Amino acid sequence: MLIPNRTSYTLSQALDYLKKHHNYDLLEIADLIHFARNGLLKTVIRMECSNQAIYSIGGIECNIKIISFWESHTVLYKNNHLEVIKYTDALISDRYQFNSRYLYLSGSLDTVDRFGDRKTIDFIHHQNDFIELELRHLYMLSIQGYFDLPKEAFYGNEHSITSQKRIKVPKSFPIQSVKRDENDILVTMSFEINFNLVDVALRNDDTFELSLDQIEILHDDLIRFIQLNENNDVHKIKEYQDKIEQLEKQVAQLHQQLESQNQVILLNEFMENDRLALAIQTRKTYWQAYDEALNNAPKSTAIVADLQQKYNLSQKQAQAIEIIACPLNRN
Repeated sequence: MLIPNRTSYTLSQALDYLKKHHNYDLLEIADLIHFARNGLLKTVIRMECSNQAIYSIGGIECNIKIISFWESHTVLYKNNHLEVIKYTDALISDRYQFNSRYLYLSGSLDTVDRFGDRKTIDFIHHQNDFIELELRHLYMLSIQGYFDLPKEAFYGNEHSITSQKRIKVPKSFPIQSVKRDENDILVTMSFEINFNLVDVALRNDDTFELSLDQIEILHDDLIRFIQLNENNDVHKIKEYQDKIEQLEKQVAQLHQQLESQNQVILLNEFMENDRLALAIQTRKTYWQAYDEALNNAPKSTAIVADLQQKYNLSQKQAQAIEIIACPLNRN
């Protein structure tokens, strides 16, 4: 059955589809996170933003100020004050494809009132060199599209991620791209967007938090994941994990039963220094290094003397214990 013609799925939507149409009944959100952190499943975030702020991530409204937008068209805003503008005359409304992720860019003249009657604005060029930039060159850049989430965003405790339903992602998203020409043919471009997101509350942090509901899987990536699973039986991982867990429990139970069967009943229950317990301990202590080839059996007289002194036994008691402890046939 073909996947419905849609661009992307939230994690919950992808999980529902996998369970309904591909028999992934045992998969959970935690498993999708596990696959993403190991590079088996690509994830993205869908953002609507301009060169001033991000307005929504994954369809959830927000207002994260952008302090810098590093690319050929750079606008630096700090506390809503315009400090630096770089421009490129070639910026026009167009469509780009970024790593097979569609990103829509549109450029238009920025005519906001903050400049008042000014027709020029200082432009920082080569560090401390100031030149004047005509206002007609100022552009408002708006973006709507999908940005790849690095697998490192899912590092950390998987249980904590799934229970809190949040992850931390880096503020920097470098994206290489190719452009489609007028014939819709891909043309390679040396164009990169790498912007840093800065929120007042997060200014000293290199990451910002996202809800799991804001993470999506693109249509093509979900198909690749399904094909990978079908080819390599990855979809059975959860089933195998459950079987392994059950087997480990059975092994633990068998070990426990074995230990209980090897434990002598009433050992040391009614008397201190139970003679049978002393004999067992004596064999463990004095005979563990015995090697028949080396003929290095411990001396019985030395064992008897040690038992007498350590446990305050008579010579006959110590000799009896030593004989019981000895694994050799003395007949």
